[in-house]
Order: sequence, then structure tokens, then C-alpha cells
Amino acid sequence: MATVAPSSTWELVGDGRVGNAMRWMAKRNHASTIVYGKGQRVSERRDGPVLVCTRVEALSDVLQQTPERRKKDLCFLQNGAIDTWLEEHQLERNTRAALYMSAMVDEQGQVHVEDGRRTVVTGSYRQQLCQLLKSGGVSCRSVERDEFQTVAAEKMLWGCVFWLISTANGGCDVGTVARNHRQAVVDLVDELYPMTPSWAEMPRMDTKQVVDNLCSYSFDIQHAVPSPTMALQEWPWRNGWFWEQRPTEKHARWLREAALRLPELQEKIRT
Repeated sequence: MATVAPSSTWELVGDGRVGNAMRWMAKRNHASTIVYGKGQRVSERRDGPVLVCTRVEALSDVLQQTPERRKKDLCFLQNGAIDTWLEEHQLERNTRAALYMSAMVDEQGQVHVEDGRRTVVTGSYRQQLCQLLKSGGVSCRSVERDEFQTVAAEKMLWGCVFWLISTANGGCDVGTVARNHRQAVVDLVDELYPMTPSWAEMPRMDTKQVVDNLCSYSFDIQHAVPSPTMALQEWPWRNGWFWEQRPTEKHARWLREAALRLPELQEKIRT
């Protein structure tokens, strides 16, 4: 495949943890950035990738602020069950990234990124986006869509399983979850993996390998503590997506355990 020249200017939507990390990577790559905030319209005059770094619940607003001819340029960096939303808006062939990394900004405004070593990107802008991520020290592979679906499904599982066990155990870091609560990870993956989006189309992996992958990622970013607030905000695309399909025994038990420390969760799991 021919080498693609890196972008000299990156357009980004959103300025949270991921957006700030992408700006930092662009700067390291000697590129400028244009950042669109909430309610700001994406430029119709430009061309090239537009990195969507918002939470999932903001995607509809982003789409409304995107000119028709630029919709093909949107690159989605979100985790969770967004496949149906993408299909409903004819965006399922757009560039997507499954990010295996941890990003934070310290009190001095410095960006810190930890590499989870399993990030994959698919779609027409995958080479440019991989180059950007690599410039920030994030291992990244350009893959076809079927492999992307498999890796993205695992990342969705990680986003549903590790915050839940962490919260139920007082907010421990993900390294502690992987080290001390592996059987709980196994139990939840056994239940939820066969229910993941695109399960019928994607290549199968045995659950032991999936658990190994999730725990390996957690050790790579071992000091990260998942945000229960974010997990609740993204409930419809994370645990809530599985809950709507079918409440399962171990998922329900861990949700109840977490709800003892997170009362807002009680309302969501009443049946």
C-alpha cells in the first residue's frame, strides 16, 4: 500500500481527554489543529479527516453540525455499541478507531498518554490516523473491517466489565482488577461476549483469549481508574446495551454490587 503523507492540519470535534491527546499528537507531528466546540459547524470548505472525539451521546449533534459533503470525512473514535447509529445515518463505512490507550491532562496542563498496544483503525483515512497515533507513542494497526469489529467488540467488553468490577470494589485501578479479580472478568466475558454487536459476522475467539487480551491491556494502563460517572453517561451504549438485550445472572449481580456504591445505577437496573 502506498505511503500517505501526514495531514498538515487536523480538524477535531471535542476537547475532552481524547481530543486533547489528539491535539498533542498533532503538535508532536508538526501539524496544526482546528477544534470545533459544542454547537460549532464543521467547515464546508476544507477536505480531509475530521476526528470526532466527543462522547457517544453527542454524535447526533456533531452530525447536525456537519455539512452533507463532509459527512464522509468524519472519523469516529468512540467505543461502545454505535454500529446501529452509524448504519441508520449511512456512516457505517466511515473511518473508525478502537483506541487502546489511556489519556489524561495533569495540573500543569501536560498531556500523558499510555499505550495499550492494541489500537486498530479501519476506513479510508486509516493510514493518516495511524500515523498520528504512532507519533504520540500509541501502537496502531491499519486493518480491514472484519478484524476491526473483533477488536472493537473486545474494547466494548473492557469498557463494560472493568469499570463495573472496579466500582464494586471501591474504585480500584484496572491493574488490580486484572490481578485480583480475574475470575469475575472471566464470568462476565463468558456471559457478554456472545451478545456483542456484529457477533454473527465477526470471526470467533475463545473467551480465554479475550480475557487474556483484556487483562493484558489493563496491565499496560494499570494505574488507570475507570470513571463510573462516564459509564453511567454512556449506559445506553455500554452495559445498558447488554441489559436491554437480556439481563444475565452474573452481569446483574455485579451491577447490583456496584449500585451499592453508586445509587444512580439502581434506577437503571430495575426490572
